[in-house]
Amino acid sequence: MDANRINQFTNDFKDLYYTDPFYESSDYQASEEISAGYFMTEINITKQLMFLGGARFEYTGTNYKGKYGTPKVDEDGNILAGTELKDTSGGNNYGEWLPMVHLRYKFTDWFDARIAYTKTLSRPNYFSLVPWIRVYDFNSEIEKGNSDLKHITADNLSLITSIYGNFGLFSIHGFYKEISNIDYTLEYQINDPGTRYHGYQVTEPVSSDYTSTVMGFEIDLQANLRFLPSPFNGLIFAGNYTFIQSETFFPYFYKVSDGEPPFFVPVFSDTVRSGPMPGQVDNTYNLIIGYEKKGFSARLSYVFKGLNLDISEEPELGSITPSVGKNEEVDHYTGNYSRWDLVLKQKFYKNKFSVFFNAQNLFNLQEFNYLGKSLREIGIEDTGMTFDIGVQYNF
Repeated sequence: MDANRINQFTNDFKDLYYTDPFYESSDYQASEEISAGYFMTEINITKQLMFLGGARFEYTGTNYKGKYGTPKVDEDGNILAGTELKDTSGGNNYGEWLPMVHLRYKFTDWFDARIAYTKTLSRPNYFSLVPWIRVYDFNSEIEKGNSDLKHITADNLSLITSIYGNFGLFSIHGFYKEISNIDYTLEYQINDPGTRYHGYQVTEPVSSDYTSTVMGFEIDLQANLRFLPSPFNGLIFAGNYTFIQSETFFPYFYKVSDGEPPFFVPVFSDTVRSGPMPGQVDNTYNLIIGYEKKGFSARLSYVFKGLNLDISEEPELGSITPSVGKNEEVDHYTGNYSRWDLVLKQKFYKNKFSVFFNAQNLFNLQEFNYLGKSLREIGIEDTGMTFDIGVQYNF
């Protein structure tokens, strides 16, 4: 390469190149420090009754730095150079005790029942906590992060009965959860005539002010059929089904009229509405049929998950989609989804060498996204089929 010609090219066309503020505003710094300690004890009260209890303490410190600004646009809405970005920061520090108590009673060597209480903690996504802001004056929209999001806590109560032995496991699990501070992405309108952002549409992650509840049951069966005559004694079957009901509460904004016609003024009022917890399906099940014999292993599995209020698994700075709208007709849903997978493996040479084949989404099933309870289709996710084939050697 000729360095002089490269420099000449740069000088001739430098006016055409600039730092795109749209991407620069996505820069952020994040730090999170977690320290924890726990104690636990196990007491066999009788031969049948066992107590397991303890507690964990976690202390979390977070610090985030982001950018905010108002992009300059042309008459077509295209972002132009020259947007001024400013630094912003946020963070939080908190400690939380997480106790747990388990009781198990063994009726026989093959049948027991367990009851448990646990308190658990979950933290918001990094991207949701970064204090970035984008104000789009040309279409009256604001997108932002929220460093004031609270951590999620859940009080969990479970009752489990299990039957187990040489041929497999059968269990029934009932559960109830109360969850505080769930976070989701909300879309709302600013209704404050005293600010220049009056009427702007805002999209941001928020923490719920209300307690969410989740209840349901799960049935699980795992069986091998080794009692059958050869070659059927290599068959394996597993399946589980989960039914869940969840409820949480969201802000609800609506317009009303103040006064009598023709002397009335439109004003906005707000209340709350109930709905399913974001990301929580109501039905899910999976089935597995397999075979294992003389180094050969095969698994064919089917997975189904039901409709759920959408939640962004991998949000991006400056590009967030609301899961919860101003009303239920603009909520975002992910539809029913199912998938078939296949895994094959054969071992050789004293089980040190093996050949494997994996296939995911055998029938190329798609995932659909919908708007509102009337399920108006707004998107399709087509992940396609994937195949892996290879060899493995264990030294």
